Amino acid sequence: MKKMWRKIFTTAALACLLCLTGLAISDEAHAQRFLDNGNGTVTDTRTRLVWVKNPDQFPKMNWFDAETACSSASVGGIGGWRLPTMQELIELVTAIQSESPFSKVRPVYWSSSISPDSDDEAAFVTSSGLTLHAPKRSYYFSVWPVR
Repeated sequence: MKKMWRKIFTTAALACLLCLTGLAISDEAHAQRFLDNGNGTVTDTRTRLVWVKNPDQFPKMNWFDAETACSSASVGGIGGWRLPTMQELIELVTAIQSESPFSKVRPVYWSSSISPDSDDEAAFVTSSGLTLHAPKRSYYFSVWPVR
């Protein structure tokens, strides 16, 4: 009986150790996913996309103005920005739920993805990862440029 309890205790202790090791590794991997470039941009090392660190610097605007603002933006002396796809935004907001190097994240962002039901609507993504469609001209949402 004593041998059985020792085996159970050893197995439980090993399982706890493996869980703690897994948590430490996943936290380390998460911390290294986003690299602050020190110039107002952050690189997602998993997708290799570069995001604006502080998306709050752009005012809320309609979809057409959002596309123009992204393509003409210069952040950290870098151009070539664009409006992200719906999938890119979903992946980003999902990845930064717990902690991230980004500052002043707003609740809703335009994506470049057009609605499958109407060319007059585009997808927007909430900071919780919810996606919906809205008329491009009459709704004003935030912009989060990517390159």
